[in-house]
Amino acid sequence: MPTGGTLTITIRLQRRGAANARGAAVVEIGVEDTGPGMPAADLPSIFEPFYTTRAKGTGLGLAICRQIAEAHGGSIRVARTGPEGTRVEVTLPQEGSPYGR
Repeated sequence: MPTGGTLTITIRLQRRGAANARGAAVVEIGVEDTGPGMPAADLPSIFEPFYTTRAKGTGLGLAICRQIAEAHGGSIRVARTGPEGTRVEVTLPQEGSPYGR
């Protein structure tokens, strides 16, 4: 967000139909900004290693994020992008109880 904006992070537990293949609940982490959004033409490539639109970027950030999420049995996706900003969602399986039981 070159001219400033708002970054919002949300976390929620999904117990219903969003359960993973093992039937466990999943945790969804959302990261949303109010920046200019990503061009639609870039979306198919943003998780590919070495893909960048920046002059001084390596193109590894989102590729590494995807590898980490998948290594833990989860996923990462761009849920929305547009002139009002972008929302990225990371979904991970819940391990144990959030209440320590």
